[in-house]
Order: sequence, then C-alpha cells, then structure tokens
Amino acid sequence: LMSNSSSDTRPSRLKRGKVSSNSTWLSGLKKSRGLATPISSSAVQPSHFRPESQVLFDDTFPRFKREGRVSELEFDIKGRHGESRRVSLSATAVYDDDGQYLRSRSVMFDITETHRIREQLHQLSQDQEAMLESDLIGMAKLRDRKTVWRNSALERMFGYGEGELLGSDARKLYADDTAYETLGALAYPQLRAGGRYRTQLQMSRKDGSLIWVDLAGVALPGSGGESLWMMVDITQSKAHEARMEHAALHDALTGLPNRLLLADRIKQAVHSAERSGHVFTLAYLDLNGFKEINDQHGHDAGDEVLKAVATRLHAGLRASDTVARLGGDEFVVLLSPAQAPAEAEPVLNRLLDALAQPMTLSNGAQVAVGSSLGMSHFPGDGRTPDTLMRHADKAMYANKRAGRSRMLAR
Repeated sequence: LMSNSSSDTRPSRLKRGKVSSNSTWLSGLKKSRGLATPISSSAVQPSHFRPESQVLFDDTFPRFKREGRVSELEFDIKGRHGESRRVSLSATAVYDDDGQYLRSRSVMFDITETHRIREQLHQLSQDQEAMLESDLIGMAKLRDRKTVWRNSALERMFGYGEGELLGSDARKLYADDTAYETLGALAYPQLRAGGRYRTQLQMSRKDGSLIWVDLAGVALPGSGGESLWMMVDITQSKAHEARMEHAALHDALTGLPNRLLLADRIKQAVHSAERSGHVFTLAYLDLNGFKEINDQHGHDAGDEVLKAVATRLHAGLRASDTVARLGGDEFVVLLSPAQAPAEAEPVLNRLLDALAQPMTLSNGAQVAVGSSLGMSHFPGDGRTPDTLMRHADKAMYANKRAGRSRMLAR
C-alpha cells in the first residue's frame, strides 16, 4: 500500500539510521532504495535538502519530538535534475513505553505546481490591490447608481473623507441634475447591451468646485445590474489643452482673436446670415502714426499702444461682435448680426472716436494715434470671407492714401 501511494510516504526509524521510502519519494529524488539518505536526529544534512530547508528542519525537529506532530510543513528540496521542488510534510511521532522518541511516520506531497500557482495568485492579488488603490484612478462599483464599493483614490479625488461615499447616490458627483440624467440615459443602455461607455465631463467635488474627469464604465457580469466605473482627473490636461488652443487662436500681445480664429468667425457669420437673412459688416482698420511712436519711444511703448487699442476696440463692441489683430498695427472688426448695413456706421464711428483719444504711456509720455478704416457688407459686397476681406482691405488703403481718418466703403 505504501509503495504504490501517490504521496511520498516515509516511515523513519531514526534510531537505527534508516529511512523507508515508497517509489514516489524515490522517483522525485532520482534515487534507488539503497541510496536513500537517512534523516537522522543528529541533523546530518541530506544531499537533497536546500540549505534553508535544513535550517527549518533542524529548528522544527526538537519541537516535533516533544509534541509528536507536525502538519503541512513546507520546504524546498532538490529534484532529480537539481531543480528546486516545494514539498509539504506532515508527520506523527512514535514513542516507546517509556515515552522515548523512536521514529516518525510522515507523508510528503510534492506541491511545486500548487506553490507556483499560489505565488502567482498572490502576486496577482498584490498587483490588483495596487491598481485598485492607485492614486491615479478612482474606482466605484455602483448598484442602482449607488456606491457599494469605492477605492480611496475616488474619495480623495472628490474631496471626501474615508468611507463618506459608501452607500451614497452617484448624483452628488455630478455638476447638476441634467448632467446626471443625461449620462444615465446615454451610458446604461450601452452597459446593459454588454458594451462599455466612456466620456469626458465636468463633475463636482464635495466643496462644489468642478473638475474634468475621464469617465469609463462597464457592466459587471452576473452581478445583478452592478457596474464598475473608473475615473481619472484630467483637469490639468484640460487646462493645458485650453491654453494651447487659446495660444493657437489668439494674439499673444493683445489677447485678441488672431487671423485663424477671425476666419472661423467670418465663416460662422456667413452661415448664420444665409440661414437668417441678416447682414453683417467687416471693417479693416490700420493705425496712423504708430511707426512714429515706435521710433520715438521704443517697441515697449508701441506694445502699450497696441494693447490700449485692443482694449478700446473690445470695449465698444457687443458680445456677438469680434475684434481681431492680424499683426503689426492692423485690426479687423466683425459686426454680426445686423438688420441693415447702415447699423454699422454709428458703431464704427464710436470706435474711431475712442481710438483718437490720447493715451498716457508708462514712461509718462502722452501719445495719440489716428486710424484708417474700410468696410464691406454681406451680402452686398460679397458672399465669401475672402471676398469680404479683400474689399474691406481695399477700402481701408484707399482711405489711408487719401490721408483722412474716416470710414470708406468699397
């Protein structure tokens, strides 16, 4: 029975220095019965023991003799090819009539594969724990849109204390009811169909401040409608994107829209006017006397003048209008929408009057600039942005050549 057992069975008669082993034990070590090395109470290290295993065995053996039992003691031995094998040993002691230790009866299992899988599972568990508790990703498991589990990163992200979000309605994380209801209507049908949902939106922290969040959700199979949501705070990246977009579309000195954004605004004005039947006016403006200020007071003074001009132009317009700087001392004003072209003239006259007012520079010098302005109207002077810009530019240069600070239509 012992010889054919799948476990390594070794009744050991330690007093006589012998170890009886079955074939499973011997095959694992690649030894014949005659070559099996006895494990004696004198702690002679057998060749199949790893050094650390011998230390464990030596530490355990005295307690085993006293207590009479050891269960599932794990250690490493050398296999038939010198490889390390993990084994589990359980043993009971046999005593004589005087209570003196005689021998042990032991069962040893090769648990190398079990140990390997166990270590992998342990590592996987550690990896998962690290991911779940990552500071970068907030996670929440929802049931009926209530939080039944969350990681600490989620509460830190939204400014809540430990455990504050457990059991709470997810509504408190949304900017308003509309955002909450809209996401539910868009996301949950996809999740119920086995899909995933991902979006970027602004969500609300405990203190009411808004953060940009990259939000992704997936239904958990077999969970009775539960879903797992992962959230990443992308507020800084959104702010960086906004700065980059603003820099690409605005003049660095004055903060006004640049040529690229102006072209887009004119296209929008054309489309809007075609739909509504309204008109709009495009005015091209060039400063007079700006070069003399630059030459006399320096480029810093020139920059001050340009910023002051931008401020005055912007202050004289409606929210729907646009003033842009094309470069140098050239500006464009877009007045949209209007019922008739004549509506533009009073507005542009006020702008010219505002620009003509003296301005005091930071060095104390007082300067003034004039301006030449030409305008074109949609649809009378053209129906495309390029045509309208070209006509307004021609009108402005005609005015400039005439030496007058006044408006001139094409």
